[in-house]
Amino acid sequence: MRRKKKVLITVFLIFALVCSGMSSGFPITIYAKDNSLEKTSSEMRDGDEMPDNDVLDNQNNESAKSQEVLKSTGPHIEEETESVEMISENNGTGDQDKKNTNSEETQDSNVSGENLIKNEVRKNEKTSTLTVDTVAIVGDTEYASLDEAIKNITDDATVKVVSDIELSKSITIPKGVSVTLTSDENQHTVMMTSMKENSNYAAFVIEPGAALVIDSDCLTLKREKYQDYLSGLIACHGTFELKKGTLDCQGNEINDGWDKTDYAGGIVQVCGNKAVFIMDGGTIKSAVPLYGAGGVRVCCNGKFFMNNGTIMDINNNGQLNASAVIVLGEAGLTTSSTYFEMNGGFIENNTSYRGGGVSVIGSNYEHRAEMVMNAGVIRNNTCTGWKQSNSSYQAAGGGIYIQGNAVVSMEGGEISNNTVNSGLGGGVATADGYLSTFGSVEQAEQQGWPIGTYSKWYPAGFTMNGGTISGNKVTKGEIGGDGGCGGGIYSSSNEVTLKKGVIENNEAEKQGGGVYVGSVPYELTIHDAVVTGNKATILGGGVWACPTGDTEVFVTNGVGIYDNTSDGAGDDVVSVKTSGKNYILTLADRILGGGQVLWYKDGGLAADSSVIGNPDGSARYNPEGNDKPISQIKNSTEPYALKAVVSDNAKKIAESSADLFIRNNKAARGGGIGTNGAIIMGEKDNEYTLKVKKDWKDTDENLKEPVTVYLKVGDTVLDSIILDETNKWESEFTQLPAPDTLADALSYAVVEEPVPDNFIPSYTEAMIDHDARTITIQITNTYQPPKLGSLTVTKEVTGTHGDTDKEFHFTVILDDKTISGRYGDMEFKEGIAEFTLKDQESRKAEGLPSGTGYRVEEKEADQEGYQTTAKNAQGAVPENGNAEVLFTNAKSIKGSLTVTKEVAGTHGDTNKEFHFTVILDDKTISGRYGDMEFKEGIAEFTLKDQESRKAEELPSGTGYRVEEKEADQEGYQTTAKNAQGAVPENGNAEVLFINQKDEIPDKPSIPDEPQVPDKPSIPDEPQVPDKPSISDEPQMPDKPSVSNTTQSLDNPKTGDGFNMEFYISLAAISSLLWAIGIVIIKKKKLTK
Repeated sequence: MRRKKKVLITVFLIFALVCSGMSSGFPITIYAKDNSLEKTSSEMRDGDEMPDNDVLDNQNNESAKSQEVLKSTGPHIEEETESVEMISENNGTGDQDKKNTNSEETQDSNVSGENLIKNEVRKNEKTSTLTVDTVAIVGDTEYASLDEAIKNITDDATVKVVSDIELSKSITIPKGVSVTLTSDENQHTVMMTSMKENSNYAAFVIEPGAALVIDSDCLTLKREKYQDYLSGLIACHGTFELKKGTLDCQGNEINDGWDKTDYAGGIVQVCGNKAVFIMDGGTIKSAVPLYGAGGVRVCCNGKFFMNNGTIMDINNNGQLNASAVIVLGEAGLTTSSTYFEMNGGFIENNTSYRGGGVSVIGSNYEHRAEMVMNAGVIRNNTCTGWKQSNSSYQAAGGGIYIQGNAVVSMEGGEISNNTVNSGLGGGVATADGYLSTFGSVEQAEQQGWPIGTYSKWYPAGFTMNGGTISGNKVTKGEIGGDGGCGGGIYSSSNEVTLKKGVIENNEAEKQGGGVYVGSVPYELTIHDAVVTGNKATILGGGVWACPTGDTEVFVTNGVGIYDNTSDGAGDDVVSVKTSGKNYILTLADRILGGGQVLWYKDGGLAADSSVIGNPDGSARYNPEGNDKPISQIKNSTEPYALKAVVSDNAKKIAESSADLFIRNNKAARGGGIGTNGAIIMGEKDNEYTLKVKKDWKDTDENLKEPVTVYLKVGDTVLDSIILDETNKWESEFTQLPAPDTLADALSYAVVEEPVPDNFIPSYTEAMIDHDARTITIQITNTYQPPKLGSLTVTKEVTGTHGDTDKEFHFTVILDDKTISGRYGDMEFKEGIAEFTLKDQESRKAEGLPSGTGYRVEEKEADQEGYQTTAKNAQGAVPENGNAEVLFTNAKSIKGSLTVTKEVAGTHGDTNKEFHFTVILDDKTISGRYGDMEFKEGIAEFTLKDQESRKAEELPSGTGYRVEEKEADQEGYQTTAKNAQGAVPENGNAEVLFINQKDEIPDKPSIPDEPQVPDKPSIPDEPQVPDKPSISDEPQMPDKPSVSNTTQSLDNPKTGDGFNMEFYISLAAISSLLWAIGIVIIKKKKLTK
């Protein structure tokens, strides 16, 4: 109790000292939330405001006063995520929004230019607070102008945008400088404001040798509209890389640029020999390009590499040469070209007159444009044509439009779901301008410009080496001409080659669902293709050919045309002919890979009804009919409507050989391919003939017989020929693909099937004569007298009860199923002979080819009590020897075994099941014998009172042992009779188990002896308590000591704001508490 009072007194004394200390001027420190030191109470005066914009560098209390204070006129702009708030006591004086007039301001006031603010303070670990004017940061330096920030960069630097920015003029990235634009975590916009003075300037101009990188998803560059014909955002003459972020022209019209270096004829313009644009991500969107402009405009030897990202919502309202991406050639044939390479990303949801996704255009022979598509997707773009007065304007190239001195190579990627309304080429369209330049082929040739020469300078070339063109669509509208042709590809040039890839699920309202050739003199080349699954609603499901232009199908690197459909006529091929037109049709009798195709008439064409043809209603091909195939269709000027019949093996080898698939396309005519010009499928004059010769090698004429020889490519069998006396044992397979063009290094082979008996064929290696285009293989059949052997099957019956008169049924099965007829005592049919044998009987097959495998089976084996053993039942017929097979069936005298259960006694449970096991000496006994099921000589079962189990037909003399699992358990006394013994001959071994259980009274227990209680213990003598101690007199508390030295205190500075009443009150409270403590101590002493 005394100790608690001392503690209480001590607490009062400490409190008094604290209060006294407060009245003497201890400083009160005020912190911001980030623990940065703001100002001490000793530094504040009555009427002072808590600073809401000044933040001191929190190094230590001693240096706090020496730090610079950054004064601002507005709320803080925070660089990091943590907020900086001031924690203060509001004494009701001052305005928190009032500017700080403290004399401790930023000392660096001599920096030139109002846009440069040095950030020498506010570096407290994670949090940095910016001035209201800061829009960009480079390193540790803040700028109020993005232009000023970039001007101060001399090499490579990253500029962080921390606020929305309005640009009134272009920002130039000079040579030797590389700038990376990023953003803080907030969304920011860099807006190129529009006024008359800047409407023709790009937001950023990148000089040759300079670089600009935009790398933030939070950053958007926009163009504000002032008037039509604006510049885009980026004029790139050096290197521009878009990794992240958005370039948005907000639907403004963009002109082509008038060749100004600070003007962009696209949201991004890439112009010059050193100009490179790399798009690794981000989005370019929303503009209306006018003539010669685009979402991205590549010109003057510039290069654009699109690896990722999206270009979208670029909407051209009927302007020529304007697309989401436009590539304009500005280089001669001997120098580098303007170049666009697409390796990824999406060009989607754009509209145009031509080139909904991309336009690649070279306007004269010195200016070439080039595009390579390795990957990426061009999809959901739309082109629309229109009719005005008497003029029609055909839209073209929903995905890609190629014109003039331009080439496009498609190595991969996808051009899908694009649409051309009132035009042609839903996926891709080419136009070289040949006919529009010269008026006709004749006039062009008269002026010395045949198509071959012209195409070297204006190829408008498209080569497909991979990728997919799918789901594109074209409609005819009201413009006439070829409107509605070429759902996937429309070719109006002489340099279109299709080698690899997939063209599928495209649709044309008129002709050429997958591919269409516009007119003569244009020629389309197709290699290694399968044309299948296409549909025509009128004519030519696979291929439809107009009267103008040759259609030639060859076998080497050619095509397989099959399984197409047409509602009118010609499921697979239709060739329309009219008088006065001598264009030809050639169809090989083999398809890609070398398989045979049979051409059958499939309906007919109405005579001179139309240049595009109509069905005449005649009968279609019937596979059950008697029509003969039409062969040798070469250079024919006759009309045809044909069905191709191809074997499954030929289809298999064609599809394994194909690199290009034109499938599941649809049109009125030419579901897969339509042409008004020329199509060459495969290589002309490059087919081979395989000659097969038979050599019998001095064989007797009587042994020679006709043989069938099959042609194989790899392991696939194609078709066959017959060699006999009439053709002098020679024949050939014609119109085969060149052997070096077969897929997967396959080769030709022949096989003779079946081989005549006793002949062994051998084949020479194929001898190839490339000059004569022949392949020769010789088959030599060598007669070999047969090597024979025999097979004997014998039967034995043994045992006391074996029936020697019983017939047993046997089957001999040979591996060689060609063996039929009588061989000795056995009659074979396709290698199988059946017969019966009794005891000691045998059958022998003689004259069997040696080495022939055999297997002998007996139907009655191990049945009816017989035990069957077989010797040499499987093997091979020995050469000049006899294979002996012996089957022995043994049957002995039988006996039986019965096991019975009885339950006796007053307490025996007659419903209880008892478990028994019968164990025989003979472990070969398995199966059901009477009431018992044995497995390897053991049977298990249960019995109740008066139940029995009997095993019948057991071999007599077999030893047995019967065991009961519950014997002598649960109070039963078990006795067994005859539990072990042997099965008697023609008798029954009876085993009886009796379990008896009677009531037995419990034996009385002998009570335990009573326990003797322990002797009580004697208690110890009681202890005498110690004498109580007398407490000492209470001690006087020590008198508080007075320090010999006076501690230096940071007393508050005097001034008009000093509150004398406050400090007098604190002194009075301290004195009162001191007096109360002394009184309490004295009172306690008096009480004692």
